[in-house]
Amino acid sequence: MTNPVGSQKQLNYGIIPETAAVHADGIATREALRLAALAYCKWPSKDEQLIKIVSEIVVRQVQDFAIAARRAIEIEKLPQISVLDVHNHDGLKVHVEGYKGTLRSALGKIIHARKIIVVTWTTGNKLFTKMGDRRISHIQVQSDKGECFLCPFGLAHTYLSRHSLTENKPDAVAEQ
Repeated sequence: MTNPVGSQKQLNYGIIPETAAVHADGIATREALRLAALAYCKWPSKDEQLIKIVSEIVVRQVQDFAIAARRAIEIEKLPQISVLDVHNHDGLKVHVEGYKGTLRSALGKIIHARKIIVVTWTTGNKLFTKMGDRRISHIQVQSDKGECFLCPFGLAHTYLSRHSLTENKPDAVAEQ
């Protein structure tokens, strides 16, 4: 390889393969923490404009998380783990069937979704006493292959817990 014109030296910068997994995991972890924080919060129920804004932010965050987490999972080559469905906040009974599949496939459904709808539920008025409380229960993911309901907090929790889930209970959470 020849040096460029003059006395300049060519320098190559970038992510070396050993740190690619660490870099991808760092991005995915940050996105998972943001998603968990959004999904677990209570929001004022009667402020429909705020709920619309929150829902738009959640959709973008779910997509950002899905792309980052899918990349990290593929680089790390972890065993497949089942998605945790953690939709029962404050004793709330949600009348949708939780997702029964792997984290990798759930992330793929989000990445390839044609439509994502944020499902919220009113949960009383403990925090916002005059406006009522509302929580994010699930996201409804629609694609040309059908629809499914995913718990955004459960997705983030599954990603953040993936090492302990695969190390401590490999038979219980490994893909069949």
